[in-house]
Amino acid sequence: MVVAKSGGRYRRISISADPLLDTSHYRFGDSCWPAKWIGPGSHNPDASLGLVFRRSFELARGRKWRVHISADQCYELYVDGQLVGRGPERGDLKNWVYESYALDLAAGGHRVVVFVWWLAPAAPAPEAQQTHRPALIVLGEGEANQLLSTGVAPWEYQPLAGYSFHDHDHFNCYYATGAQLNIDGRRRNPAVERGAGEGWQQPVTLGPAALVATRWETAPWWVLRPAFLPPMYGKLLHVGVARHVEIPPRTATTDLPVDSACHLPAEAGNWNKLLAGAAPLTVPAHTLRRVLIDLGHYYCAYPQITCSGAGATVRLFWAEVL
Repeated sequence: MVVAKSGGRYRRISISADPLLDTSHYRFGDSCWPAKWIGPGSHNPDASLGLVFRRSFELARGRKWRVHISADQCYELYVDGQLVGRGPERGDLKNWVYESYALDLAAGGHRVVVFVWWLAPAAPAPEAQQTHRPALIVLGEGEANQLLSTGVAPWEYQPLAGYSFHDHDHFNCYYATGAQLNIDGRRRNPAVERGAGEGWQQPVTLGPAALVATRWETAPWWVLRPAFLPPMYGKLLHVGVARHVEIPPRTATTDLPVDSACHLPAEAGNWNKLLAGAAPLTVPAHTLRRVLIDLGHYYCAYPQITCSGAGATVRLFWAEVL
């Protein structure tokens, strides 16, 4: 089951006490995982945040390693700039899921980067999302333990700048999917997102790994079990047809009706070339465009937008039906 690969290097394999709290009355026993949960020493429980963790190391010769990873709430795992996988599969605090990956690493330098996304309940988080606090755990099996396991190897982290999360505008509707994401390109730090740059901090150790298969009495969070499901289908797709292109009379367009008489058919062709990945598109400075895109199918997707130019705003809304 392939998640992401570069020359066949990565594949998904189908195996399946927080110092801020007093855990002295829990009997953990000896965890079979030497890895520990790590995270920021403090956080605002009412403020969502993104974090980036990094670990760099050198190998004298190639290695094939198996690693296991989970996070509260969601993670993206990159090795040497290549996306390896996302997770974890959704669970609850007594059934917190980890994913397992096989890494085939050549001799030389390597960098592991993990993005961790945490939505505060006030953001709001999705209704089905449970949480304890922002955290990450990575276990490297065998000799990878000293180089990759959190709480063992010297991981570093810092907050992601330029990302914020906000509640939906509620027009007599109910939303269970969580917050809207705002990205401010002027505040982003691409070097940090690649695991480089300055300002890295040391995370704190939050607690041991409690496994559902071996637990005695455990603290009431992050009881780990292997993933139940195969990884979600992931492929870059160029889809959609621009059904309607117009110059809206105002920037607040959420409740603005679509009027077919305002359609600009001469511009629709350029938007369709953009959607097909065939050609870039330029929106003239100091102008507005509203485009209605028909995906033609039901997709659960992560949109990718590549932009250039200063001072522009792109708003992207999704709907199951009109």
